[in-house]
Amino acid sequence: MRKKANIDVIKKKNSERLLFIWALAGALILLGLIFISGDKEKRGETLRSPAAGDEVIVVIDYGNGDVRRFRGGAKDGEIRAWDALQQVAFNFGIFLDASSDFVPEKIDGFESASGKSWNLYVNGERQEASPLDVVAKKGDILMFKFE
Repeated sequence: MRKKANIDVIKKKNSERLLFIWALAGALILLGLIFISGDKEKRGETLRSPAAGDEVIVVIDYGNGDVRRFRGGAKDGEIRAWDALQQVAFNFGIFLDASSDFVPEKIDGFESASGKSWNLYVNGERQEASPLDVVAKKGDILMFKFE
């Protein structure tokens, strides 16, 4: 009887160890997936083709060789440039400060001063209007460039 009790204790311990190993393996896999996907989103590498779905591409060119690309939703096929920039800032933790007419004055610490400022381009063409007045259509590329 004592031998049977010892066998039951050993089986229970082995079962608990196996459960612990599976739980640990699952947790490590989950953490790995979160790390990999989170890192890509932070860098904006989840980019798809500009014509994919109802999207516009938002590019932030810091003027120092650092360029980040993001995709943004264009509800009903259109979005204001300002709204697209705000989506990117909110979703990717980019600091954004603007003037009263919604022209970016500071993006991620790059502040308009000393002859440099943030300019908006749509499909490579510089825009003089405020980003609030510029409407992009799906497939467009919006670039905010510090120059």
